[in-house]
Amino acid sequence: MRPPGAHGVWELVAEHLGNPGTSWSIGVQGALAEFLHSEAPSYRLDDWTVASDLGAIRVTPVPDATLRAYEEPSAHRESWSHGVAICYPGVAAAGAPNRCLTELGPDTGAIHAEQQREILFDLGLGSPACQFCVRLALGDQIAAMREWLGRPVLDAQVIDALLSWQPHRVVVSICGRIEVYQPIGTAKTPEGPHTHLIPRLLRPDAVTSANVPLPHGYTAGLLMYPESPIVDRFGRRKPFSEAHHAGFQKLLAEHGDPAYLRAKREAERGSPPSEDSRLARLAGRIARRQALAREKAPVHG
Repeated sequence: MRPPGAHGVWELVAEHLGNPGTSWSIGVQGALAEFLHSEAPSYRLDDWTVASDLGAIRVTPVPDATLRAYEEPSAHRESWSHGVAICYPGVAAAGAPNRCLTELGPDTGAIHAEQQREILFDLGLGSPACQFCVRLALGDQIAAMREWLGRPVLDAQVIDALLSWQPHRVVVSICGRIEVYQPIGTAKTPEGPHTHLIPRLLRPDAVTSANVPLPHGYTAGLLMYPESPIVDRFGRRKPFSEAHHAGFQKLLAEHGDPAYLRAKREAERGSPPSEDSRLARLAGRIARRQALAREKAPVHG
């Protein structure tokens, strides 16, 4: 039996793929790629692919997918974030999980044809949900990587070489791929498509945080982030947007976790929670933060 929201998944994803205000990610905690629109113009290659000079995303529709909309508290005590997990039944990676540096051969799935002969190396995070890879074209770099095959995840010499070479990064799941072409950010996160690879935060089996109640038996293969009502796509604070808030609340009502929705409605009414759970406490915190943001929003007209 499919969970609620199983119908119209890919129609909604395709609609948001054409919205420059929506951003995306594939990966696990501590290692992921994000596709954000930036000042570099983006263009639609086909119904499921968007590219720019800084990176690209291709979505791969899979059967029996469902959506799970969610909200999370941010570090700032008055903020929150939201997203939509595109989930598929079971746990499956784009290939067998590798737990060491592994050569995958020519990247025949590359979004741009001229890169399909370049060589793809899986860094070996060992995740059942995705592969975090780098793509190389230069012979000396490929030869060096082949000398290091079999090294454990995030080997220091490999990471130092990648920071020097600045290769394309490619993160792949059963639901698609994100390719990042711009240099790896060190001092700060670059605007537009980028990757994060943070060893101390790495959790290969955790695609989402514990605050995201995925449907039982499902894995998130792609995360979608519709426009926030309180921050722009680069994380900068902006005036509260009622339109963006209402737009996501509609998604949440249709695709959110039923227990979370029930607890949030109780909190919004000022009623005591009907159950004491992590999810109920989370819903109460989010409801209070959203009410405060709306109270502080300037009145126009």
